[in-house]
Amino acid sequence: MPSRRQPKDVRRAQILEAALAVCAEKGYHATRIDDIAARAELSKGAVYHHFDSKQEVFIGVLDQMMEEFVGVLVVAEAAKAGVADTLRRIMVMTATMTGDPGLAQAMFDLFVLGMREGAFRDHIVHHYVDILDACTRLFQRGIDSGELRAGLDAKVAARAVVMSLDGIILDHLVMDEPAQLSATLMGFGEIVLGGLLRPDNGGVS
Repeated sequence: MPSRRQPKDVRRAQILEAALAVCAEKGYHATRIDDIAARAELSKGAVYHHFDSKQEVFIGVLDQMMEEFVGVLVVAEAAKAGVADTLRRIMVMTATMTGDPGLAQAMFDLFVLGMREGAFRDHIVHHYVDILDACTRLFQRGIDSGELRAGLDAKVAARAVVMSLDGIILDHLVMDEPAQLSATLMGFGEIVLGGLLRPDNGGVS
């Protein structure tokens, strides 16, 4: 059994990792706190010490996943990274996160819950606002620096890209083609860049 003296954030991360792994195998509704505790090698009481319910555990999983996307954009903003490099990093990260069919299905289950349960929806909306705002700032920096075409609407472009990513992931889940997801994402990224970049900067004229 893991040491009882682990810091709170380490223990919480351990529980969230276990919850995602079990959900990938069994789905959200079939996953029980007992399953999460067993996978994390903790007692059921230890899980309840950190989370009040299964729903709260998976809201934590959802927050963690969404914050990874925001994190890439925040780091890019701090480093004043270009749009092309940042967008390619986002595609690689998305492909890595969703490359495992079980994990991709778990992510999808959590987003479906957002359509039915207010607590999940509130968290999804909160993170989407952060992602869209950060992506809008990225595209606006690209417009201002001359990397992107003049006249683009940064907010519209950000929303189109973010929502298209969701559609690509859903399509591959429905078609059961996880092996092709990475190639599709990278190809989509290059198509987007072709439309966003100035012609003299690699864009399509």
